[in-house]
Amino acid sequence: MEKMNPKKIKEGISYLRRLDCIDEAEGKNGWITLRLTKKGRLKALNCQLNNIKNKKEEWDRKWRMVAFDIPQSYKRGRDALRRKLKKIGFCELQKSVFITPYECKEEIKALVKFFDLEKYVRFGILEYIDNEALFIKYFKILK
Repeated sequence: MEKMNPKKIKEGISYLRRLDCIDEAEGKNGWITLRLTKKGRLKALNCQLNNIKNKKEEWDRKWRMVAFDIPQSYKRGRDALRRKLKKIGFCELQKSVFITPYECKEEIKALVKFFDLEKYVRFGILEYIDNEALFIKYFKILK
């Protein structure tokens, strides 16, 4: 294991602070606690989400589905969720139903929580979907 360079750590913390990705608080015992800000949590979540379509594991022959019915009062969150699902490679079956062959349950839970939409979004794992050949071709899955 490589020894950590204190100077590099301080530079990294300073950089994250300038980007408004972390804030800090001093505890009673004199320790400094670093926390991700909302912007920092979003950046970390984006990294997790972008890794979904880069997974190289063998397909387990299951489809992950995200379905939602989000009211107009949450339009910004709904639109952001839809855009993000498309960006990370989900296939849109209907306006509010998306699928992917990639394991992503925890990442989707985090995304839905970030936008405070847990009440309106469902995640499921499907063993069968009709017209599967079309989706296998869409995702360029090698059987």
